[in-house]
Amino acid sequence: MVSKICEIRAREVFDSRGNPTVEVDLCTEAALFRAAVPSGASTGVYEALELRDGDKSRLFGKGVLKAVANVNNIIAPKLIGLDVTKQVMIDKLMVEILDGSQNEWGWSKAKLGANAILAVSMAVCRAGAAASKMPLYKYIARLGGKPMDKFVMPVPSLNVINGGTHAGNRLACQEFMILPVGASTYKEAMIIGAEVYHTLKKVIVKKYGQDAANVGDEGGFAPSVQDNNEALDVLMDAIKQSGHEAKVKIGTDVAASEFYDAKTKKYDLDFKAPGGGADDMKKTSDEMIALYKDWFKRYPFVSIEDPFDQDDWEAYTKFQADVGDSMQIVGDDLLVTNPTRVKKALDCKACNALLLKVNQIGSITEAIEASSMSQFAGWGVMVSHRSGETEDSFIADLVVGLRTGEIKTGAPCRSERLAKYNQLLRIEEELGSRCSFAGENFRTVGCPKMGMFRKPVVGGNWKCNGTLKTLKDLLTGFAALNPNTANVDTIIFTPTIHIAPALAALEGNNSIKIGVQNFSKTKEGAFTGEVTAGQIKDFGLDWALVGHSERRSLYGETDEETAMKVEQGLAKGLMVMLCIGEQLAERKAGTTNDVCQRQLRACIPKITDWSKMVIAYEPVWAIGTGVVATPMQAQETHWQCRQYLREQCGAAVADNVRILYGGSVSPGNCKALGELPDVDGFLVGGAALKPDFTAVIDAAQTLFGKA
Repeated sequence: MVSKICEIRAREVFDSRGNPTVEVDLCTEAALFRAAVPSGASTGVYEALELRDGDKSRLFGKGVLKAVANVNNIIAPKLIGLDVTKQVMIDKLMVEILDGSQNEWGWSKAKLGANAILAVSMAVCRAGAAASKMPLYKYIARLGGKPMDKFVMPVPSLNVINGGTHAGNRLACQEFMILPVGASTYKEAMIIGAEVYHTLKKVIVKKYGQDAANVGDEGGFAPSVQDNNEALDVLMDAIKQSGHEAKVKIGTDVAASEFYDAKTKKYDLDFKAPGGGADDMKKTSDEMIALYKDWFKRYPFVSIEDPFDQDDWEAYTKFQADVGDSMQIVGDDLLVTNPTRVKKALDCKACNALLLKVNQIGSITEAIEASSMSQFAGWGVMVSHRSGETEDSFIADLVVGLRTGEIKTGAPCRSERLAKYNQLLRIEEELGSRCSFAGENFRTVGCPKMGMFRKPVVGGNWKCNGTLKTLKDLLTGFAALNPNTANVDTIIFTPTIHIAPALAALEGNNSIKIGVQNFSKTKEGAFTGEVTAGQIKDFGLDWALVGHSERRSLYGETDEETAMKVEQGLAKGLMVMLCIGEQLAERKAGTTNDVCQRQLRACIPKITDWSKMVIAYEPVWAIGTGVVATPMQAQETHWQCRQYLREQCGAAVADNVRILYGGSVSPGNCKALGELPDVDGFLVGGAALKPDFTAVIDAAQTLFGKA
């Protein structure tokens, strides 16, 4: 089959700085797919491990033969025969099983090397796109839960002046960049960027001489400026002389970890001087904040990256509170594309944007997770190259697929940088009217609109619990809330024996409905202990639950039997709530989507009226365990289910069917879950047996009212 892996072979190649890196060829029966990983110079201490040989007698210890051997001897044999479209499953196999190393921030790739794993992950992604018969950027959009009909071209953040560890001048800041946000298309942005770049060369040559026009690792100029302000003044002269001042803004990558002294807690702005900078060049974090704010007043900044050390959380939080509303504050060394560190930054409000470098985390799946988490928090995401690059243009498709709206991959100079920029030109040309340019909205263009956009459903599944007294007390309390039926459908699925007293307790209140937890796959007949769909309808009830995880796990109910119940329920005019979801082992194996799609696949042919269907996703591992799927895990699965329905049943079904989340929902987490665009309500277990279940109902109707 064209989607099966036939062969994987790794080799040692060289990056743009002449250092070794890993390249992988992956073969299916259809074609060969190649990927090469980059390498950074200023690397964060929390990045996943880049495995080097350490043999000082060969390539100064920087060889990657160990990583190559890990691909050829450990990874490849385990991946032969696997389906390349199973990106999550393959990445999890490599990261969690074959490697398995962890530290306080998650999977560290210390055994096999992030460079080994990522090269394979990228090649698998390319092969998956080909097997799916779609361009790489569109395939990445599908993996990331992004729109696949309209795309956004990014603003290029072009590094035109190099400093820091990337250049031999005295400049402390690692990069000064230009962002042509005023362009109308990506191509125009590149034209503007190229014209500013060449004008800058003329300004530099005139002021510092021809030798000063040499370029650094990323193609930017490295003139012999003495401080940051001088570099900014030179850059502004070039922007003005180019005639593009109205369309160009400025960004910087300070890379402050490179000149931070943890002992003195100061930043040395002249750290490259022999013996270090003078005392007046060594700044506290508060003094750095004052310096940055002065820059923002004097120059047209829109983005600042790594303004503080990777462990200076306090400074980041203070800076974000001070200028975060008007300035993009990007975490690179701070976040290292690590979802766990992104979560910490969200918790302490440390910044408002992620620098997305796939080799910092080591797999495509984890990179997408970090990006999605950031975007759902309202952050910007800037896709980035590394200083040691290859001709691989993967990140060009990545930035379009993930809809991040901004990319930095060096100056418009050096082929390994232009490989990415030129691929973006091709993508824009191919998409034509199906794409737009991020422009001034580059920070938020990828952030989804939050809220409940379909009338929510809140179901309380009481299972085999409750007494007549608790039933009456709870329903009396729920009825007192009197949910607005225009904004929420509320159903309590009581034990069958309690249906009649439940209806009596709600007499005169139509805002809450009573439903049945399960019914027979057959029509009426000699089936002891069963209740049929026809009997439920005859009793005057409209709602029924089928396929619940406990029916599947405790009673062995199959997908096919669940489908038969769906068919019976719809035939009698019931509203059917279909439960789907995976076990913990399936989640760990990365087969969540496969399981949910299999369960849906069995039922789809039996569904004659989608307006009477509600789907409830239950991560079985998060039911009754106290463990709750993160909002991002819930959103990802809901989106994937909706996308599968779009492919199988069309846009009308996918856009309108309501998909509920059903894993340990409570008053404490329902709002965050309900704000996700593909979560349309909740199926609640134990928490529905408590008086404050009304908070869950109220959250749903309030969120829908605001949408």
